[in-house]
Amino acid sequence: MFIKAFHALPAILAISTLADGRFVEVNEAFLRVFGYRREEVIGRTSLELDIWETPEVRAGIIKTLQESGRVHGVEVKFRDKAGKLSVGIYSAGIVEIKGAQYLLSLQTDITARKRAEEALQDSNRQVTSILESITDAFVAVDSAWRFTYLNGQAELLLHRSRNELIGKSLWDEYPDAVGTTLFEQLCKAMAERFATEFEVYYPQPGIWVEIRVYPTPDGLSVYAKDITHRKEMEEALKASEERYRRIVDTSQEGILVADAEARLTYVNQRFAEMLGLDGTGMLGRPYLDFIDHSRRGEVADRLGKRKEGMREQYEAVFLRGDGTKMWGSVSAAPIKGARGEFCGSFAMVSDISAWKRFEEEIEVLNTNLAARALELEIANEELEAFSYTVSHDLRKPLTAISGYSQLVLGLFGESLGNDCRGYLQEIVNSSGRMNQLIDTLLDFSRLTRKELHRETIDLSAMAQAVIAELRLADPQRRVSCTIAQGVVVNGDAKLLRVVMDNLLGNAWKYSAKTEEAAIEFGVTEQRGKTAFFVRDNGVGFDMAQAHRLFAVFQRLHSADEFEGTGIGLATVYRIVQRHGGTVWAEGERGKGATFYFSL
Repeated sequence: MFIKAFHALPAILAISTLADGRFVEVNEAFLRVFGYRREEVIGRTSLELDIWETPEVRAGIIKTLQESGRVHGVEVKFRDKAGKLSVGIYSAGIVEIKGAQYLLSLQTDITARKRAEEALQDSNRQVTSILESITDAFVAVDSAWRFTYLNGQAELLLHRSRNELIGKSLWDEYPDAVGTTLFEQLCKAMAERFATEFEVYYPQPGIWVEIRVYPTPDGLSVYAKDITHRKEMEEALKASEERYRRIVDTSQEGILVADAEARLTYVNQRFAEMLGLDGTGMLGRPYLDFIDHSRRGEVADRLGKRKEGMREQYEAVFLRGDGTKMWGSVSAAPIKGARGEFCGSFAMVSDISAWKRFEEEIEVLNTNLAARALELEIANEELEAFSYTVSHDLRKPLTAISGYSQLVLGLFGESLGNDCRGYLQEIVNSSGRMNQLIDTLLDFSRLTRKELHRETIDLSAMAQAVIAELRLADPQRRVSCTIAQGVVVNGDAKLLRVVMDNLLGNAWKYSAKTEEAAIEFGVTEQRGKTAFFVRDNGVGFDMAQAHRLFAVFQRLHSADEFEGTGIGLATVYRIVQRHGGTVWAEGERGKGATFYFSL
């Protein structure tokens, strides 16, 4: 019976001699685990079979047996025939069989259990490593709300070490949390066994925390993340979006957004006001609904270009709610998604109806100007015909009058009375003055038709030349002349010489009765621009009569006082005007005059 039980037991059994440790019997489990045949084992020692992991392990077992007579529950490693190690729980004791003492050893193979334990330990280490490496704070509590685990991030968040909290009650350690949103949510998750997620704000230390709770078989797993920065960014984004919306809504430009099918998804208040419509009612409607029929085909083609990624600016005619039309300048751009796909269009619209009306008015004005130019051309032709008449038809009888008067004086002067000779001489003189006036009028009329030939002109040198000629023609005059140097302009040299001749000639003439005459030519800043001037200290003029200075045949002094035709300043005015400038004068009776002109 003993032998049957010995061999049937699943545990490894062996009987060896106490003196030299030779096996006298082993059971089937021994042979199966170690891979030997019975004849290979019986009569040999465990050292000969190399069963022990090391000889030192067997020596330790023998020592224990010698000291206490038995070994119980020692974990050891054994080696099978193939050299593979396994783990077992070893127990041994001395037994007496037929009057002789033997060593009975029992070994339970726990290799599979040890591997499972090691795998579990490895798994726990991996889980712990993961929990310690995540950026979230992690806390595990059991069903009694006791802390069972905290990772490093949880220690930082809670400002407590895990050694202080493990095994202690969450609510005992943090009584201020009782009754808060955290308390209510955790209790609900524990009672109803469901996962939940929520956000809480802690005034102290002023942080936002995102909480995720998952039920476990014996409690809860709680993940917490500091989301203060994210909340601040969300608030900043919200504020930015609000500012953007306010800017868009208060923009003076109409703004609209359409989807990929060209249906309006957003319009600002300004665009709705432009069309006299309710912005909400415009949403969802096709953009083309608001375009005049005459322009829909063109605008539809432009919408197609938006799908091709094209930005552009174009003009369109919009329909207002009251049936009237509005011209709009549209700046449009495509809207693309994260992968570059076409999602819709963005556009800004400016009301250019007033500008369009101005264009129409300008077109009418241009038409009128063209007609006026034609009229002027006809008038110029008539003026040329008049000039021809003056130079030929009027000059011929005038020459006859002057010639016959001089002939009468020559032939019959001695026999005529003094009064009669005086009358004839006045006829001759008047004819000469009239002939000079005709020449002056012809020269004046040519100024309006003469083509400008612009070039760089040294006005200072030109002024010096005019003064030199005046001195040569009137050598007895003593006049102080000051000419600014380096005055250079761009203009027609011949015409500007006429200007300088007239202005300097007038200064010379109207200062003739001044004892110490002085004439000056220079440059100054007047009316916000560069102006040239000719100044004298002559007779001057009354500023109340200044408006007459530049009119044809208008003179502020009689011919008896100063000779002249009254055409000179009118000629100056025309020439300066043709150069795109202006001319004006300042003066005072008896204190001289200053004439300014700009180019």
